Amino acid sequence: MPVLSSTFVTKVVDEVSNISEGEDIVCYSTEIRNSIAGLKRLENCTVIEGYLRIILIASDEATVFRTVSLPKLRVITDYLLLYRVQHLKTLSNIFPNLSAIRGRRIFYHYALVVYEMFSLEDLGLISLMSIERGAVLVAKNSQLCYLDTIDWRKIMRADAERSFWKNKEVNDCILIYPQTITGCPMKEVSLSFAGQLVKMPLCWNSNTCQRVCPSACLDAACYEAEAGSMTDGQQSLACCHSECIGGCSGPTDADCFACRRVRYNGQCQSKCPKGMLELSASQCVSRSHCEQIQSKNVNDSGWKVFVKDGVGLCLRNCPDGYMEDQTNRKQCVQCSGLCARVCSGQGQGRITIVDSIQAAQKLEGCVVLDGILEIQIRGGNIMDLEKYLGDIQEVSDYVRVIDSHALMNLNFLKSLRLIKGKRLYHKVYALLVLRNQNLNEIWDLNLHPNLTIENGKLFFFDNPRLCQNIIHDFLTVIGQRLSSDADITLTGNGDLAVCEIKNIALYIDFTGAYFAKVRWEDIALNDSRYHISWVVNYRAVPEDFNITFDIIKEVCARDEWKSLDVSPDMTDCMLLNLQPFTRYIVYVKAYMMKGVKHGALSLISNFTTKMAAPSVVRNMKSESLSSTELSLTWSPPDKPNGLITHYIIYWSVIKVDRAKYELRDYCKKDNKNASMM
Repeated sequence: MPVLSSTFVTKVVDEVSNISEGEDIVCYSTEIRNSIAGLKRLENCTVIEGYLRIILIASDEATVFRTVSLPKLRVITDYLLLYRVQHLKTLSNIFPNLSAIRGRRIFYHYALVVYEMFSLEDLGLISLMSIERGAVLVAKNSQLCYLDTIDWRKIMRADAERSFWKNKEVNDCILIYPQTITGCPMKEVSLSFAGQLVKMPLCWNSNTCQRVCPSACLDAACYEAEAGSMTDGQQSLACCHSECIGGCSGPTDADCFACRRVRYNGQCQSKCPKGMLELSASQCVSRSHCEQIQSKNVNDSGWKVFVKDGVGLCLRNCPDGYMEDQTNRKQCVQCSGLCARVCSGQGQGRITIVDSIQAAQKLEGCVVLDGILEIQIRGGNIMDLEKYLGDIQEVSDYVRVIDSHALMNLNFLKSLRLIKGKRLYHKVYALLVLRNQNLNEIWDLNLHPNLTIENGKLFFFDNPRLCQNIIHDFLTVIGQRLSSDADITLTGNGDLAVCEIKNIALYIDFTGAYFAKVRWEDIALNDSRYHISWVVNYRAVPEDFNITFDIIKEVCARDEWKSLDVSPDMTDCMLLNLQPFTRYIVYVKAYMMKGVKHGALSLISNFTTKMAAPSVVRNMKSESLSSTELSLTWSPPDKPNGLITHYIIYWSVIKVDRAKYELRDYCKKDNKNASMM
């Protein structure tokens, strides 16, 4: 999970709050911080065109969340993200009718993210019926239950990933799960890490069923045919119209809560009628209405009309291969050659400062930047930078990358080919890269070799993880000379980096339930005193964890790793106190004296510890059913330590001394537990 910026603001990101000509009230991408009260501005929205992020709220008391609700909101077109909102126990009051998350643009590859919500007890998305695209991440929510009582296959695509980890232990959640709820469908649900199947009601919480549509509905939604009607103890449901998603109030295309394609004249349709334009893949608007939608960016002409093969669209930016008509900037025309959308910086200095993903979004589709580009990224979803800055090919003045602690490379500037240097920083520099604490690469020189700087020098300073040999290779490839074209300080760049790394082999010799032995290749050094120690880093990971070398570099995940220092004259060690039947990843790194530029690093290996005996079962109870029968019940062990396939019950017959029963005084408390054997 990336670190989110901690700036305490509440902001709505986009130009307009309502651009609908029909019944939908459309609002745009919104980020709520500091106070949940910021959601009140969305209380009339039926559709959020974009994302909704609710993050970093610590001051609101639990009672405040009961006063905020979005009862009209049915659809979020991109993604829903919740992160570190204290005292919020359920989402059922905030989102009572949210029925569809479309995932057109996703957060990494997730359409729903619930992360480090330490007070959340259930999701409570009681009306959610469709996540059209994208995965679901629910992690590090220590009090959260009711994840296993949802049939996510009915909500998501079959190939979509569900990543649930470090939430409340399922074995503890079983204790609060209801055995039945009137009207809920029943299903065998895996409620234990032991792999057991238990029949439970499908529900969002202790009193709200998950709505599961009949198989005849295919991928369409459904509705309650008659209020309160039941069939075989479950809700009597009927299929919505095929153009509906997320639910409906009746069988026609006018009853849909949300449309699979577009809405026109209150009805869901497969396409807009002739003469109308499709807006945001959900509505039909007139040409004049599209041309009236303005942008907050004074240098942007607003939304544009695009027509191809008889299909009309209303778009924020012209698509690839098209550009604004110079005689009518409200219309897209096909480019005769290379399309060059020109964007200008702000103010008299024409400076464009990218200090957040929201600021980067304004440059989406820009090919030529007229002015200065300054990048100061300290956090946020930096994976999106390529999407918004990746089309920039030319900057007229200079580029400055400064204090961008979240950046590890500049690959997001994948199309940058020319810095003209019409105006220079301090009248000298066209490209400056300074004080970027985690930058360890400029960009992939094989994929991005052709950068031309027409005027001005380069300046690299105080990038402690950027090795000087990487800077020199960059200068060589772009044809710049160190002495005359670039200023690079001998200190500051690469001070904290090992710049000459030898790859060494790592072996897993053997494993047990609680330990593993690892061994690695030694390195030959001219002076062994430079080698301080080996550092073995290891961590537990889920079975479906995707191993890539980049996770070693994760700035924000260092606390997930455990480290073990090993003497430099050894090449093996034991990893102890591991968890049984758990997958681990491990790598080894040579820890060298400060200033030594060569070292060693292994690739990541993985292993799974062996199974061990489970802990004792919990909550064992016995009940006499008759003179010859006993009923035994129990909860699975806290730590299965493997796959539990069956239980073995031992019992013995204890003879009772009938004479002691006859002498017992039942009025005396002391005799209550007296032995009768």
